[in-house]
Amino acid sequence: MTAPAPCSSPEPATQLWWWEIPDAPAPADLDLLTSPERQRLMKCSTPRRAAEFVTSRAAARRILAARLGEPPESVVIGQAPCPDCAERHGPPKILQPRTPLHISISHTRGLGCLGVSTGDGVGVDVEYLRPVDPAVPGTTFSQKELDYLRALPPGTDRQTAVQKCWTRKEALLKAVGIGVSRDLKGIETNPQSDTAVVTGPGTAVRGPRPWLLCSLPLGSAHLAAVARRPDSGPLTIHRFAPPTGDLPLVAWGCG
Repeated sequence: MTAPAPCSSPEPATQLWWWEIPDAPAPADLDLLTSPERQRLMKCSTPRRAAEFVTSRAAARRILAARLGEPPESVVIGQAPCPDCAERHGPPKILQPRTPLHISISHTRGLGCLGVSTGDGVGVDVEYLRPVDPAVPGTTFSQKELDYLRALPPGTDRQTAVQKCWTRKEALLKAVGIGVSRDLKGIETNPQSDTAVVTGPGTAVRGPRPWLLCSLPLGSAHLAAVARRPDSGPLTIHRFAPPTGDLPLVAWGCG
């Protein structure tokens, strides 16, 4: 059993941490929420979404605290400025303590993820594998992505491929820092390969840049995607299980 590597590591690297989400949040996780986070909790529409938010924010705080050598209560997670409009509704950011680490958080039914990178940006997305509205691909995916989907037999394989395209697209937009705010049909994710270099959209402060996309299963019912810069080092995957820490897993060929 290992602890998160200290952020002073000289070599670039990216970690994907994941954890299971219970039906109800643990009291110890609730105790870690800040006042703004408690306000966000009150806006959660269902008990399931509340459990997702509380468990994921507490897990992220504990993982980052171990990585930074700080108590969890001292880790403040806020939002970076949007690279398009400079308002503070951009990607999640560690506000305290000061650190060059980039992070991304995602959660869905039953599972949450945290991406941590020493590189210039990271984006993660995870989805619970379930039937998808047939109208979604036509309004969301590029022609190349649609061709890829239509070449697959109807049923589970095609449904999983739809989720693969979507998680890659959302992870890429999170890494760029803009979220789902662009014409999604114009963003290619090359889903034919589990790992691929793609070009992300430009912003008001930076032009289009290459990103390395990796798709990977997490358990039997979830699919995740990670977007990171090609020079951000290897990607390793870890399972986090509070309160004892992480159960290290090997990386799944994501380069």
